[in-house]
Amino acid sequence: MPPGGPRGFPEMFSQPGKPGACPVLDPFALEVCFPKCKSDFDCEGVRKCCKTSCNGYQCQIPDEKAGSCPPPGATNGTTCNPSVRCSSDNKCDGEQKCCPNACNSTSCQNPV
Repeated sequence: MPPGGPRGFPEMFSQPGKPGACPVLDPFALEVCFPKCKSDFDCEGVRKCCKTSCNGYQCQIPDEKAGSCPPPGATNGTTCNPSVRCSSDNKCDGEQKCCPNACNSTSCQNPV
């Protein structure tokens, strides 16, 4: 990494920020191609300062939330419903995480 951080930004990029991980880059997404933030602390709430597919930076909801998924257990009548599947933590409300369930699928669950 060049001195001063990526693209001349302060070393904040290499310092710990908010919990979670930036979403996987989507090369076909319409994103900003310039820096709209310099660190996680420039972003409101839980959002993180993440790199875009065209080398910009913008505040995004992290994919990974704090905590661990519970072990897949007995179904509760809703977890096997295909309409409640999730693809990442940021698709779940509040602190819930997208976790494997007993139906060989995924659902939003409270972390342990």
